[in-house]
Amino acid sequence: MSTESALLAAILAQPDEDTPRLAYADWLDEHADALPGRDPKAVRARAEFIRLQIAFHRRDEDPDFDGARDRTNALRARHGEVWTAWDPQASNYAFWNARRGFPDQTGTELAVLPHLADDAVARAPVTKLRGTITPDLCARLAACPHLSRVRRLELTGAEPVTRDDLDVLFHSPRIIGLRELWVSWAGDHSTLIAEAAADSEWLAELESFEFWQNQFTTGAAVALGRSKHLRLRKLTGWCSDCNDTGISALAGSHALARTEQLNLRGCKFGPAGAIALARAPHLGPLWYLELGGTKIGAEGVTALARCPRLAGLRVLGLDLVRPGSKGLAELARSEHLRELRRLELYHNALHAAGAIVAEGPAFARLRALNLGDNRIGDSGLGALARSSVLGALERLALSGCGIKEAGAKALADGDGLRALTHLELGHNRVGAAGAESLAGAGRFPRLRVLSLRNNFLGDAGATALAKSPHLEALEELNLRSNKIGDAGGRALLESPHFKNLKRLDLSHNKMSPALKNAIAKRFEQPE
Repeated sequence: MSTESALLAAILAQPDEDTPRLAYADWLDEHADALPGRDPKAVRARAEFIRLQIAFHRRDEDPDFDGARDRTNALRARHGEVWTAWDPQASNYAFWNARRGFPDQTGTELAVLPHLADDAVARAPVTKLRGTITPDLCARLAACPHLSRVRRLELTGAEPVTRDDLDVLFHSPRIIGLRELWVSWAGDHSTLIAEAAADSEWLAELESFEFWQNQFTTGAAVALGRSKHLRLRKLTGWCSDCNDTGISALAGSHALARTEQLNLRGCKFGPAGAIALARAPHLGPLWYLELGGTKIGAEGVTALARCPRLAGLRVLGLDLVRPGSKGLAELARSEHLRELRRLELYHNALHAAGAIVAEGPAFARLRALNLGDNRIGDSGLGALARSSVLGALERLALSGCGIKEAGAKALADGDGLRALTHLELGHNRVGAAGAESLAGAGRFPRLRVLSLRNNFLGDAGATALAKSPHLEALEELNLRSNKIGDAGGRALLESPHFKNLKRLDLSHNKMSPALKNAIAKRFEQPE
């Protein structure tokens, strides 16, 4: 067996461990120039990809790792098919499902596991199961010795099963290794699944419970709340009917005592549920809280802002909750939310959001802010641009905010957002003059991604951007739907300043096919 084969075999034999994966990454770096038939750049990229994904494993929403995630996406887009070709057993685009540096291919259908021979499991350890649960499968899986190797169970449907059927599975000692449970399209059975899992002492080490496709019922929340065993690190109840009663039952329990990530987006609870969360006596070390699309309003947001147990919160999603200026002001001056790194406030009719956010001491450490579709207008953008608070902000999204030429000029003249790396101004009306102001500003030396889609730039605006020496760091530029013709397109194509540009979106503009092809050819560059 070759050294590489031995290293890969060690990874298969110890799928939960990072050390064999990091050892393989080190080996790739050391032998990149000596592997026949492999591009050394692709080999080193593979090693980097492994290390980066291991670094942000379980921190998939942490803004501290935004750059690392961007980098892995770039590496995967550039080299993923090449890496897949090295492994004859890998499927097409296998690396798009990678976790901790390797394709997440260790899954099989629920019905298959009981029939796998020991040697087959040894060659490719099965750590993920997925499929529709049935009464017969509950019994066969519970008796299967390979079930102890399973770390993730995805129930993507359920035929008529009873609580007794589910208890056979979830109360089997062989399920002790399960760490992630994912439920979708299970219909009325999701509550039964939650009840059976919540009552199982063998799932005391379950870390993640995710309910998708309207599966997080009030009954499921109540079941989790009364569990004597579950202490979840991550709970997702996405777009479901769970109401104030369910959230209150959950908030009053020990089930959230270890919880770091809580996603209740689109659930049907209101202020009472948010107040219950804020008063939760055992609330864990939350750093991620997603409540977008709920009905918590100003009262619920105020309760969160005044909650000392949220002192470690880094990511807060509040789009479509309608906090009003009062609720936003409470957030801005909160003494407990000073660790926030990302704040989502999209589509909240917050016309005064620019001024409120610009002066909020709670936002001094923000790195990402989304105020899209809040119609803050030119004055709001001007307030943000002049802010003495937002100096750490790297990603700013202001799509559909009613910004015109004056707002673009205020942004260009301001001195408060010099750390920006990503700027989204799509679906505004900055026009050619606004583009010229942005092009002439030397305020954003770190800007790598700029979107001005649908802004009525025309040829003049495109030409102004093309001539700007201040945009040399740009890697992505989105000018989609801007009435740009051949004159503007040619200026962009011939620009001497776009040396680092890897992606230029000029779709839905009126340019000749030959020019479009030339632009596509120039900007299809490796990372």
